[in-house]
Amino acid sequence: MASRKAISPECIVRFAVAIAIAAISASCQPAQDETQKRPSQAIPHAAQAGVIELPDGSSLLSQIRTEQVSHRAMRMSLKAQGGKILPNENRLAHLGPRVPGRIVAVYVNLGDRVQSGERLLLLDSPAFGEAQLQYRKRRTAMRVAEKAFERAKALSAEGAIGISEYQRREAEHENAKAELYEAEEKLHLLGMAEREIQRLSAEQLPHAEVAQVFLRAPFSGEIIERNATVGEVVDSSKTLFTVADLSTVWVRADFPEQQIGMLKTGLA
Repeated sequence: MASRKAISPECIVRFAVAIAIAAISASCQPAQDETQKRPSQAIPHAAQAGVIELPDGSSLLSQIRTEQVSHRAMRMSLKAQGGKILPNENRLAHLGPRVPGRIVAVYVNLGDRVQSGERLLLLDSPAFGEAQLQYRKRRTAMRVAEKAFERAKALSAEGAIGISEYQRREAEHENAKAELYEAEEKLHLLGMAEREIQRLSAEQLPHAEVAQVFLRAPFSGEIIERNATVGEVVDSSKTLFTVADLSTVWVRADFPEQQIGMLKTGLA
């Protein structure tokens, strides 16, 4: 005879609770499936980002217009940071004496308009005077050598002098021409114009005037800096005037990196 085991009251209670939970789960499952199958409600257009919905009869509807898509020029503005207006550096000159000397006269002031070649300052320079006197001496020596050479050519043609004497006169003439050219080039380097050199050759100027040199404007413009005082002794290392042609200027400014692609020549 088979034996039977007794079931305790505690096990009976646990079994009953498990059956009850299973029954509740089974009853809720259709409701969940129905919820999943039910289509979601459409989101109103007005709730969507970037959409404006006007109700029928709104007064704003009459103000809405439609246009055909087309290409048009757009106005844009660029904002510079720390902009400066500067002289055109291609038309800017810092002027100083080419030889040392003492300032005798100043003819212009800060802000004055000057023309190309206009005198700005008069300088008394012994070194400049010495260069002019040296030019005169060498010009006189060249004329003497030239006449001697012309005589030697005539005498050589008549057989009155030998070939060696003729060649000596010719060499002296060539040397005199070379020395004169050297003296003339030195005057050019010191700022003397060709017409002034020709005047120096034609006229017998007093030594005081020979020693004077003018500082001139290299082009038309405006005096934007002056550092010259009458009686002051200066040399070639000092800037006495700054002349700028302000008919065109440069604009120097910093732009944000994002705007660099918008910059172009002629932008106003």
